[in-house]
Amino acid sequence: MSGVNIGDGAIIGRGALVTKDVDPYEIVGGNPAKRIKYRFGKDECKALKASKWWMKDLGELRKLDYTSIERFLSVVDNVIKEGRYKSIKIERHRVMNYIP
Repeated sequence: MSGVNIGDGAIIGRGALVTKDVDPYEIVGGNPAKRIKYRFGKDECKALKASKWWMKDLGELRKLDYTSIERFLSVVDNVIKEGRYKSIKIERHRVMNYIP
């Protein structure tokens, strides 16, 4: 619905009617949409949001280890601290529909 904010990394179930804001990394579904669960723990969600990993160069992101959230956050944190990330500028957000 208009005026609703969808947080970074949120997952919206197919056919869900979102009537209120969805938190970052929250999974919602149903009509009206209700929280199913969070994708990660509170600390991981906070760390992911703070890292702004989605603003980084895609080539560099492809090199990272995605097998565990803890490992990913550790590597991202180190790479950012060392200044090895090239940031990108996002002009606008685009909503994409995935239909299998």
